[in-house]
Amino acid sequence: MSNSQTRGVATKRAYVIAIAVILFFWQVAAWFLPDFLMPDVHTAIVRLWEELNSAEFYEGLGNSMTRLGAGYGAALFFGILLGLVGGTINAVRGPLKAAIIILQSIPSIAWVPLFLILMGFGNLPIIVVVAIGAFFPTALSVMNATESVEKYTFLPHE
Repeated sequence: MSNSQTRGVATKRAYVIAIAVILFFWQVAAWFLPDFLMPDVHTAIVRLWEELNSAEFYEGLGNSMTRLGAGYGAALFFGILLGLVGGTINAVRGPLKAAIIILQSIPSIAWVPLFLILMGFGNLPIIVVVAIGAFFPTALSVMNATESVEKYTFLPHE
């Protein structure tokens, strides 16, 4: 076997071992905790199989993916936009970068109570929390990438 094939087999073996260890510790925890808190592995796999065969599962999955896509799309749009603005305009770079870094340190889940109060229950607060979670890294990455581009002065040809 070639070196790359050997690495592939070793990587697959590592994943199988990791999954087996995780399932083992899950089962051990299930023996000591009540069923409603930690079901055993077999019960969870049977329930997963039942859910995979129900229409409600796929409806809920579709709704979740829609919210995820909307939030991530908004984060990309605004993150790229503000990242480009901050990376190209010197006057706003410092304050914008500082504000993003400060707000990024707040966990996304901490925004949930505020958004529930402001927006009520429904899809919108979930979309906004997803957008906030992806906005800050996107904006900082675009800003840093834009700042690192070398600046050239182009002179017209004579």
